[in-house]
Amino acid sequence: MSATTVIDEINGVWTGLGAQGFLFAEHLGTHRSLGIRESARIPLASVGKVAVIAGLLDAAADGAVDLTQRLLVDPAHSTPGGTGIAGLLDPVEMSVRDLAAMALSVSDNAAADTLFDLVGPDRIMTVLHRGGIRSFEVTSPMSHLYDVLAEVAAGDEAQALAVAAADARSGRVPQLPDSAFNTGTVRATAKLFELIHTGRLLGPEGSATLRRLLQKQIFRHRIAAGFPMDAVQYYGKTGTFLNFRHEAGVVVDSDGSAYSIAVFTRSSIATFSQPELDASIGYCARLAIEHLRTLG
Repeated sequence: MSATTVIDEINGVWTGLGAQGFLFAEHLGTHRSLGIRESARIPLASVGKVAVIAGLLDAAADGAVDLTQRLLVDPAHSTPGGTGIAGLLDPVEMSVRDLAAMALSVSDNAAADTLFDLVGPDRIMTVLHRGGIRSFEVTSPMSHLYDVLAEVAAGDEAQALAVAAADARSGRVPQLPDSAFNTGTVRATAKLFELIHTGRLLGPEGSATLRRLLQKQIFRHRIAAGFPMDAVQYYGKTGTFLNFRHEAGVVVDSDGSAYSIAVFTRSSIATFSQPELDASIGYCARLAIEHLRTLG
């Protein structure tokens, strides 16, 4: 099947679901790739947490952060979110490294922002730029998403979702501008995961630690759903905010062949639950990687 045929099939899937998609997949051995709108900058949502934890591990390697230090996090004064500390009633004390595990395993906003404040955006961006990643920007915490909601929709997520979906349908200048958020391209996101997998982002030890944390992610309804067989390994990170549903990671075949993959979607349908679109992320990732497999 030609690349054009694969791209047409993938775009057809997303069009049928009322969404626009962005995809970049690369064989990490041959560096053959497949891209769909791979240079468009898109809000990263929680995919950006990967860079936060990379910055944390870099700071720890320099001795600037103690991963065993214990921090108190009060959910009453933390970033909102559907998982993790935000759902608790009482303050919790946790080590820095356990907060990192929470940020990546259950996409805990409160944990991620606590670590963002500890590390700072300069360190995070230095790690990315050192790896040659320029089109992936994490300069604000997750709480900034909710600050934007407060400005645009008085904090009403349902209203903001309706606005974002209408913008996606019309193609007009969005009332929720992408520039208000941390943004990145799927190409740059896939590059980030390539560097994590090959050990070049943080060196062998730091990259291995980051891979172990990413392997703890509990969400299996997007890319992982496209590779349900035991012979294929996958690790990655999801991102969800309003009408954006993303995931990026690395697929490893039984023969050791590895593929970095990033799939972002923007829906024109104003609903918080769109399981068919979630599943399409895995399906389209599989189509892309199966195409690269045929190229050898």
